[in-house]
Amino acid sequence: MKILIICDKFKHTFSSKQIAEIITEKISRNFDSVNYLIVSDGGEGYLDAINQNLNLNRIYTKTYNPIFDVIDSYFLSDNNKTAFIEYSKTGGLQLIDETKRNPLKTTSYGLGQQISEATKIGVEKIFIGLGGSATNDAGIGMAEALGYHFIYKTDNFKSNFNTTTQIKPTGENLIRIVDIIPPKNIDLLKKIEFFATTDVDNFLLGNHGATFTYARQKGASEKDILYLEKGMVNFVKVVKKSLGVELNKSAGEGAAGGLGAGLHTFLNAKIISGSDFMIDSLKIEENIKNADFIISGEGKIDNTTFNGKIVGKIYNIIKKYNKPYLLICGILDENFDKNDLNIIPLFNHPVDVQTAIKLTPALIENINFNKFFNK
Repeated sequence: MKILIICDKFKHTFSSKQIAEIITEKISRNFDSVNYLIVSDGGEGYLDAINQNLNLNRIYTKTYNPIFDVIDSYFLSDNNKTAFIEYSKTGGLQLIDETKRNPLKTTSYGLGQQISEATKIGVEKIFIGLGGSATNDAGIGMAEALGYHFIYKTDNFKSNFNTTTQIKPTGENLIRIVDIIPPKNIDLLKKIEFFATTDVDNFLLGNHGATFTYARQKGASEKDILYLEKGMVNFVKVVKKSLGVELNKSAGEGAAGGLGAGLHTFLNAKIISGSDFMIDSLKIEENIKNADFIISGEGKIDNTTFNGKIVGKIYNIIKKYNKPYLLICGILDENFDKNDLNIIPLFNHPVDVQTAIKLTPALIENINFNKFFNK
């Protein structure tokens, strides 16, 4: 019996790989053929997922984290032709202590530093996984690191970043931008194809945009959110005036605090489905077709799971080939229509992160998998 495990991350607790290893350890006691695939829609674990069947080169870099501390990071390169960058490794929420999380003060500058390093090795394509971010700066930090020049309005005069005023490319300063000047090496950047992979379908502005949807979980107060949204509105106006690019037109622009919009604006990036990219790259359909039983799942299963997210798409492939399966989740939304799904929720009510980390392995250990295998 060939058992295949393809779980997405359990957010804030276990990565795709960690969950798969916990389940594998239990099942492997009774079955020899147990394999797993690491998946990611673009957030944490993106590079692990990309590299599991490849032998890509790690390119190590010194970059800023979201609050301008210098950190060690890396991205992957395929024979210097293609680079894969995981934004959460330079702009991720997990890189900052909870007491320092504040999207007014955070930046995507570190991503720009990694892109700059990738251009130096002559790559032709760059795939950037978006997700798990601590930022709400619409990508101006990234752009600053790549040589874009921002003119800011202060109380008394207009000033360039890196003058004595030291205005930083962060969320709180979006509202001050009055002009944007492209870098001198813009032609070099235009020669590279950029792709932003995400399963977030938010537009940049509005009640379902980047700020109102995600800034709160990054540490913003209700007052902060209103201020950040005004900054985003100003950013859209200045981008159109200075660069001739119209924003708030496409789903996905709101990903990673507006970084989707920033990548489109400054690097002409195409926003693509992280799930589809992962399914194609890992040949997930072929793997499911050749398996006898599939286990999938994620931290929370609700109706959004089956609206473009990777677990939902895995489920659709499972049903296409009529394969027996089991879905495991931390929490099953009480309003979710279960239909014919085989689902095991580990918890019957929401729990805090530390409790989830402590109890999840034991709860998986207690699952009677044979009951499902023998159906």
